[in-house]
Amino acid sequence: MRSTLSHITTEHLGICSVQWCSARQVSAKGGAPSGYDRGTGDLRAAMLRHLLAQEGVDERRIKKLEAKGIRSLKKMFQKSEWDLAHILDMSVDDLQTLLLRVATRDCPKPSSVMEMFLQSVSFPSSLRTALPQLDNALCGGIPTAAITEIAGVSATGKSQFCMQLAVLCALEHHDGAVVYFESCGNFSAKRLMEIASERLSHQQYSTDALRQSKVEAVARQVRVVTVENLDRLETNVRGLLDTMSLVGGKMLIIDSLATMAKNSATEMSVADRQMLLLRVASDLKLLASTYDAYIVTTNHTSTRKDHSGLYSQPALGLAWSHCITNRIVFEKVGRGRSTMAMTVHKAVVAGPACIPYLLTVRSPTLPENLAVMEG
Repeated sequence: MRSTLSHITTEHLGICSVQWCSARQVSAKGGAPSGYDRGTGDLRAAMLRHLLAQEGVDERRIKKLEAKGIRSLKKMFQKSEWDLAHILDMSVDDLQTLLLRVATRDCPKPSSVMEMFLQSVSFPSSLRTALPQLDNALCGGIPTAAITEIAGVSATGKSQFCMQLAVLCALEHHDGAVVYFESCGNFSAKRLMEIASERLSHQQYSTDALRQSKVEAVARQVRVVTVENLDRLETNVRGLLDTMSLVGGKMLIIDSLATMAKNSATEMSVADRQMLLLRVASDLKLLASTYDAYIVTTNHTSTRKDHSGLYSQPALGLAWSHCITNRIVFEKVGRGRSTMAMTVHKAVVAGPACIPYLLTVRSPTLPENLAVMEG
């Protein structure tokens, strides 16, 4: 399936630079697919063609299947063996052998418990956030194969936190790429490089030349794409389903999903927008599980009041809240603008937790119970 992102990958995402930083904003071009069925249909047809080609089925026979409306594995296995043998012009015995080989390729390979344990030890399934209290609350950090939402009002450090996660992922996975979808203009290449420089060990990178070289390497791993609305987001996420392995993607950051939904509000009804959002969520889950990737989104919140007092209400509705795996809400506490608290509202492996933190340019000495996020 051709997509907007496939062009961006080859033309822009390879070598992008802002002076000596490759973390550059790239505008996504092209339109969205006409519908969900068309997008998933193309993906299933491509998968079927790929599996049949691997088994040596020639193009002529594949086109005969497609002419009969057989464009997915499900439809292929629903047909009788006699019908398929007639369409493919082969004997029933040869067809049965082909179906068995295709089914074997498509089915996931079983893993033993020991293999799973060794995999989890060798390749940790969580990304540490550099905030020990938050990592402890999440039992390790931001998990892979899951959707983590960062919600909060403006000026609480959501985009700052996303840039910090991008740097940490690039440092943890030297060959992995971070795809950063941004919509509200909060991304700063200069700030990302400052964060990268602050995260480098002075012992390991003792000279300015070594430090600058590593910062450049980290910056090259972050690829930024400007996405205006949910239609463009759906197009690009589906493009990533095909190109994630090509770019070596390990993390996808969407900042901000609420802004993209708001920009789509004038173009479609509330029901259509909600359905589109759920389709995006489904694609994000597939992307996360297929590539064992970190998926991080940001969301806006509004302040509500009930009988127990004031509370933060994330946007995008109840249906979206059921799609995400973790939700961390950033809130301002007290009168000090720099004093915040992040609350783990939802997590699979952890209970609710509230962690104070500060947004600072450099990390000062702080009490042990106070987390610090570079800001």
